[in-house]
Amino acid sequence: MIIVIADDMTGAAEIAGVAHRYGLQVRLLSLEESACNSPCFPDDHASGDDVLVYATNTRSGSRDAAVSMMRRIVGRHQGEHVTFFKKTDSVMRGHIMAEIQTLMDELCMTRSLLIAQNPSKGRIVHQGIYSIHVTPLSETPFRDDPEFPAYTSNAVELLGGGHILTIDGDIHDGINIADARNEEEIEIQLSKAQEDTLLAGGADCFNSVLQRISFSTLVICGSTQSKPLQINIPCMAIPLQVFHGGAAHVWQQQVLNEYRNKPSLILTVGHPDEINKDYSERLKQILAETAGILIKERCPQRLIIEGGATAFAVFKTLQWDHFQVTREISPGIVQLSYLHEKNGKAQSVSIILKPGSYPWDGLF
Repeated sequence: MIIVIADDMTGAAEIAGVAHRYGLQVRLLSLEESACNSPCFPDDHASGDDVLVYATNTRSGSRDAAVSMMRRIVGRHQGEHVTFFKKTDSVMRGHIMAEIQTLMDELCMTRSLLIAQNPSKGRIVHQGIYSIHVTPLSETPFRDDPEFPAYTSNAVELLGGGHILTIDGDIHDGINIADARNEEEIEIQLSKAQEDTLLAGGADCFNSVLQRISFSTLVICGSTQSKPLQINIPCMAIPLQVFHGGAAHVWQQQVLNEYRNKPSLILTVGHPDEINKDYSERLKQILAETAGILIKERCPQRLIIEGGATAFAVFKTLQWDHFQVTREISPGIVQLSYLHEKNGKAQSVSIILKPGSYPWDGLF
């Protein structure tokens, strides 16, 4: 699981939206300070989340309160297998250096990589100078920000520390403030991160981080009432030739090759105008057999099945018959877990079942 710590609500929502775009299970939690300056944690340990985003509101508080919040969030997840990402303001407002340094100390990391700028919105850092659409930051309206005025465009001076990581430079201990003018340069900078590197930055940085992480999701859409999914996961529909009675093995090999090269995949019946009752049983079996081939090759972290009859056929093919209910996502949409053995080790796969006539709300 990835834990994202944002210093305001809109930044947290922006990050949650990026994760949602990738079809990930994401939750956003607002973390309030109590009267004794201790955050009142909600129940943030529900199973099945890929990304957990904390909106802390520390940008509007004191530096000491921000430091305390970072420590308490890390402590909350002590001993859990998680990855932290520090969401920062895209124009470097807030207690950024203090928060990043505290997280590094608490996580025993020696370096961090900060890519706060969003080139997709014209916000870049080049040779250590921050600009928006070629205008230096200190000459934009951010100069008059009431809490964190941008009196300088020099990123190191703006943040009060750190050092600039040029495109051709090597990452060092401490806080590395990355030059990056486009998505390609963000990728170059991220490639320099090591296991002891805390990643921090804006939405463009987080988007690139997610592209580098293999969250494996297999979605089986077997319902005749299925609605298309507009997410960043490849979708493969049963070809018309197979749909009308042709052999499925060639298509299944194509699907397997795609699955070997991509962490996630959507399988769907497709061709809604062609479906009739005579086809439904055969198409359901083709999807179930194909799912069995893929899962035998590599069991995904998350299996999502749309349609009750399709789910039954998939489980029959896999010979899975004993499940643990982990939560109800929404009425009718339920998450299960199945414990299977791979290479002599027990592994758990998260399964989500959705009726075909229900919307995808709450999932994608």
